[in-house]
Amino acid sequence: MCTVFSTAELLEQVLSGLEIQDLLRVQRVSRHWHTVTASSTMLRWQMFLAPEKPRFAWRWCEERQDAKDTEPSDVLVKVYGAVDPDDGDTRVSGRFNELFFESDADFGNAVEDVHCGLVSFRSQKIINGLQHLPQDSKLAKMLITQPPAKKIELAIRAEWTGIWSWDEEIENPGGVTLGDVLRALHRTHDAYKETHHLSAWRWDGVYMRTHLAFPTEEQAAGDKIVNEPEE
Repeated sequence: MCTVFSTAELLEQVLSGLEIQDLLRVQRVSRHWHTVTASSTMLRWQMFLAPEKPRFAWRWCEERQDAKDTEPSDVLVKVYGAVDPDDGDTRVSGRFNELFFESDADFGNAVEDVHCGLVSFRSQKIINGLQHLPQDSKLAKMLITQPPAKKIELAIRAEWTGIWSWDEEIENPGGVTLGDVLRALHRTHDAYKETHHLSAWRWDGVYMRTHLAFPTEEQAAGDKIVNEPEE
């Protein structure tokens, strides 16, 4: 077993099966483990610390199920290769950083859901617990999504209003990071802290809208998804 772990390539394969939080923890096991996780492109992809290229995308089209079908169905077809991110009928398939976020988009249920690519913080406790996270920390450098979303729209709901508002757009050519989002939350907090006598963050929720689509594992395994008509 020690021989396996002393070989960088084998250790990398073993660690590739871990969740993000466990990958961050194992870097403290030894200097060798830290070196392997810090230098492995694959593990850095998994930890959202290095940008990953798109694997495939989804394109909306109309398809008749049989010759008698007079009303074609909306179908999401998987496409590979280069895609235009500005093409309104195409959305790159991505994944979000599950350490902090969850997806609220029901992929394949409606066109607008795929176009939105909504993610939110997993809990209010996580949001407010990140207020004092150092901007130069490894967590702050983690990407929000893979492949990296270069622009997101940020929506915030404050405790004292209970109202959602799309406050600003965040752009980062290298991909929007957790630190980028936290800086935006600090700016919003600073704008309100005097008028509302705030010392700590008091956000009920934070949503981010991206250009990506977040399919389930079952959906991503198929070649197409038929959008069932509403009854």
